[in-house]
Amino acid sequence: MKAARLLVFAALLLVRVVHAQQAPVRDGVRFTLSGTGVVRGAVVADNSARTPLRRALVTLSRVGLEDIRSASTDDEGRFAFAELPAATYTLNATRGGFIGMSAGAVKPGMPGRQIVLREGESAVIAPIALPRGAVIAGRILDSAGRPVWNAQVQASRFVTVNGERQLRSGTATWNATTNDHGDYRMFGLHPGEYVISAWQNGTLWQSDVTAAELEAAQKPAGAGATSQVPPIPRPFALAPTLYPGTVDESSATPIALATGEERLGVDVTLQRVPVARVSGIVIGIDGKPARGVNVLRGLRKAPAFTPVVGFGVASAADGSFALTGVAPGDYVLQVRGSSPLQAERAAEMVRLGLANPSENTQGQWANAEVTVNGADVLGVTLRMQPGMTVSGTVTAPVSPARPDVTRARVQLSPLASGSVSQFFGAAVDAQNAFRIDGVIPGRYSLSIVPLPAGYSARSAMVGDVDALDTPFEVPPGAGVSGIVITLTDAGTELGGVLTNASGQPASHLYVLAFSQNRAHWIRNGRRILSAKAGEDGAYALTGLPPGDYFLCALTDIDTTLQYEPTYLEELVPASIKLSLSDGEKKVQHLRAGG
Repeated sequence: MKAARLLVFAALLLVRVVHAQQAPVRDGVRFTLSGTGVVRGAVVADNSARTPLRRALVTLSRVGLEDIRSASTDDEGRFAFAELPAATYTLNATRGGFIGMSAGAVKPGMPGRQIVLREGESAVIAPIALPRGAVIAGRILDSAGRPVWNAQVQASRFVTVNGERQLRSGTATWNATTNDHGDYRMFGLHPGEYVISAWQNGTLWQSDVTAAELEAAQKPAGAGATSQVPPIPRPFALAPTLYPGTVDESSATPIALATGEERLGVDVTLQRVPVARVSGIVIGIDGKPARGVNVLRGLRKAPAFTPVVGFGVASAADGSFALTGVAPGDYVLQVRGSSPLQAERAAEMVRLGLANPSENTQGQWANAEVTVNGADVLGVTLRMQPGMTVSGTVTAPVSPARPDVTRARVQLSPLASGSVSQFFGAAVDAQNAFRIDGVIPGRYSLSIVPLPAGYSARSAMVGDVDALDTPFEVPPGAGVSGIVITLTDAGTELGGVLTNASGQPASHLYVLAFSQNRAHWIRNGRRILSAKAGEDGAYALTGLPPGDYFLCALTDIDTTLQYEPTYLEELVPASIKLSLSDGEKKVQHLRAGG
């Protein structure tokens, strides 16, 4: 793993600060459909022979405009685009069995260099070398060793983010479906580590036919027949299973693939697990059975590589509920308040005497954690409780005029990954206050959108915690009040020009700014921001909150890694330090070294 990280970081460029000056203004792009320019080149295999690849698909895209052209290579792997207007282009090549590449990219999946074409110019592109994709193939079997047809198989690339293994975005997963022999084959995979998972499509649970059932079915009706019913066998299901044959993610064996490697015989036996019945009763907030409310089943922790199989069931007239076909695992049973429209209708039913108050469940909740190990779980009580209130105010500069924030909405986003999530929000009123009722206990992040033009959220203080950077807790039985959201019209701007060692614009480089406070290295954190340099080498990072930052230049950037603490830690030695104050417009030029 360390060696793999070193390969990722080998693309890192050291930077040094040069004299700051105003970045040049980019020229506007004139839209024309045709011209006299030509782009030509070739597509080859990334091997020692550089074998030409015939019938590779080459795509030429005009930057900033929906002007996309495509062509296939000839028997010598050559391609050409003619009658091109002067503009900036990107070029990509793909072919079955190979990994697609952008012209000038340092590795698969990363952006390539832009092609700046002038009127009448003929640009010859260096051959685009496509690496052969890796292959994973095998069979999916049931617990008796029989092939499972129409099973879904997934190869997932992963990365550890904030100490937790997560799927990578973009070109991160490959999928296949088994044939009638249970065989699957996935090709064109990028080099890296994969977790293989498989599950049966469309099957929930089933039962074996016992010898007693067969004997009873074969007896003729009439004399000698017995009315005794054979015992019903314990139902089972084929659980989502990870290679080499486990339902436990921590026990899954990753498969490391080199470029072009074929890994055959990656067989997965779907594990047979007993399923159970979970039943109980829902008690309303008035202490009476609550009918018609949905009882939802979710895992306490969502699996990373297999689908979350869950469903809900409505409680009966006596408040009872029953979930069937529940596989072993740790679950949370949840009852959540109805939608505002449903609540309005329910309230009207109560007013007319057609329903009791316990049926109006808006803003109410109930949770119960259960562990299923194959035996039925009976007698679960879900007791409804009132939701909590989260409230606060929004402040903003009053000069030259107080902005109208009544169109803004404060939103709470749950962080629970395994349970059934629910979002909560409320609009800001004319007094710049907000009140969110019916909030379920849990950890939440906070956001406010949309904001008046020219304004951004500077902070959202819950006590001494800034909820824009750090999630906060809404505990059971207690609300959260006094939140102060502060807006600012003095947003920061950080920009400059990237140049190479010879002083020329480095349009192929990226810039990454990230907080010096490692507590801010969280997924999708607002204090981590990247940008690609333009044709003239200029870059711009806008909206970073005031604070202290690291700034570095990169030949490429993997956005699925840019929030990973170990990745950022490796970048610190090659970064410069700078500070941004409220509303500061800072120009910081960077020169890339070797």
